[in-house]
Amino acid sequence: MTGRHRRTPWPAFLLPLLLCLALAVPGVARTATADGPTAGPAVSADGSPGANADAKTGTKAGAGPAGPPGENPGAHPARNPTGSPSARPAANGGGNPDTPPENRPDARPDASASPSPRIVALGGPIVEILYGIGLGDRIVGRTRWTTFPPAVRKAPDMGDASWPNLEAIVRQRPDLVLSDGHFASLGARLTPHHIPVEAMDVYETSDMVRATVALGERFGHRDGAQAFLDRAVSVPRELLSGALSRVDGKHRPSGLIVAGAAGLYFTFSSASRRLTLETAGARNVAADLDGPFPVVSREWVRANRPDFILHVPPEGADPDSEALARAHAAFVREAAFGDIPVITMDGPLTYGPRAMWGAALLASRLHPQAFAGVDVPARYRAFLSEVYGIAPSDLPPDTALIVP
Repeated sequence: MTGRHRRTPWPAFLLPLLLCLALAVPGVARTATADGPTAGPAVSADGSPGANADAKTGTKAGAGPAGPPGENPGAHPARNPTGSPSARPAANGGGNPDTPPENRPDARPDASASPSPRIVALGGPIVEILYGIGLGDRIVGRTRWTTFPPAVRKAPDMGDASWPNLEAIVRQRPDLVLSDGHFASLGARLTPHHIPVEAMDVYETSDMVRATVALGERFGHRDGAQAFLDRAVSVPRELLSGALSRVDGKHRPSGLIVAGAAGLYFTFSSASRRLTLETAGARNVAADLDGPFPVVSREWVRANRPDFILHVPPEGADPDSEALARAHAAFVREAAFGDIPVITMDGPLTYGPRAMWGAALLASRLHPQAFAGVDVPARYRAFLSEVYGIAPSDLPPDTALIVP
């Protein structure tokens, strides 16, 4: 060998490798063009088939049937064998690419803002608002214990309030599910079914007013919403304002809202959204306890000696005098608070659309002299008749409260 540098020949295995790469690159490009982001839309902006769409079907050549818009590939049963709830196809064809388009919920136009939507209403306050503004006949589903107003009982039962029946909701094919804050997590469960869910805060009166106005505007019932708020909020508020102005500076009785049994009782502090006691001209002896729903013992109640106890029975019982009388008697017998007077009030009168009437009814019992000449229970029964179509003759004289 001489001292000159000789060029080292390329290893023989490189030639087949380069050939394989050359053949593979066009395939990669074809794959990106057919299935990836570089492909033109299957449907153009005007709704006509795009450049890569089949002229007859409107689907891309070589592509399978399209799933719902924005479908998560992991949610398709053929691609997600875990069997988790999120992997199941939606009922009535939602999420199933083999379902005819006319049977798929996502193929329907958005009717959630139409004047005549199909609404599943979850939560008593939502139902009361919808009936109040004139949309009660659009309710196609309710929770099991939502029985007021009585007309809503004809709507199908969507299950327990703590965990609504998903399949029952989907079967109703609603345009919209309206819920109170208790059902905020339902939206994620119904997303695969393309059913919009909106949670509204309706427990404090100010929030309820905003929700009512918004629903009235949305569904073309602005006048109905205003008329409802006048009857549900303005009238009892005026009664309270006029009467309580005559007791300012005088003794305001101390009270305690109580629910529960067996020696441990839930009560409501100032952090709670149930402010009936203060609105009715009373002081809440549990106002400074931690959390919105602190638990107190029978001994705590006796030690703090409220002037009265406002008992709220478990919700679900029909709001009639007989049911409340039974709940009242059972509570007094079990609680054994001695000589502390107990007033039993229907639960929905402590929050939501009827909370202001609840405060007026309670105030008329706590301060009867201030309401001289004003029959608050009669005014409340008139409200029920005007707004919910409940005839006054069908209501016992003491619909809301039981006083020993």
